[in-house]
Amino acid sequence: MGERILAILRKEFRSILRDPRMRFVILGLPVLQTLIFGYAVTLDVRQVRLAVMDRDGTPASRALVARFTGSTCFEAVAHPADEAAARALLDAGEVAALLRINAGFEEGLRAGRAVPVQLAVDGADSNTARFVLNYAGQIAAAANAELAGETIRRNAGPAAAPGASICDPGSGSTPIWRAATTMCPASSPCS
Repeated sequence: MGERILAILRKEFRSILRDPRMRFVILGLPVLQTLIFGYAVTLDVRQVRLAVMDRDGTPASRALVARFTGSTCFEAVAHPADEAAARALLDAGEVAALLRINAGFEEGLRAGRAVPVQLAVDGADSNTARFVLNYAGQIAAAANAELAGETIRRNAGPAAAPGASICDPGSGSTPIWRAATTMCPASSPCS
């Protein structure tokens, strides 16, 4: 039984590879599709509609909001005054995420405590929600790294300043993972 199937497979492969048009269909189209889909079909999420509840209203909380809105991922479109308004925005689908910074944020940072910040994400589209959470995590990690560098410089003095900061605070942007670099073949020049 196995020899018959093997014989049929050999016959079919010979006939497919004999015809130049079929060779293109079998070998060329998958390569072409990989290149096209690597650039055209993207999983990158840009300009996520963000509601911001900044209950602290201090320079530190505004700097964190600026990190989010300064990236290409988030766009602040609403500033709800209370929980009911924030919930209504999320439920209506007017925003995809809600950034909540509680009162005492800057005070907690100055005291050296871990200060919680909440990002509520609309989970109607789980793929988008996952990417939004990943982007927010990268932004928060960059903010934490900058804060850690500042703390080291403040506590250790000027001798620790060179190389103490992990991220470049002067760049104004956080590097974000891009889907195109993983969807294209390694030999293609994805940017």
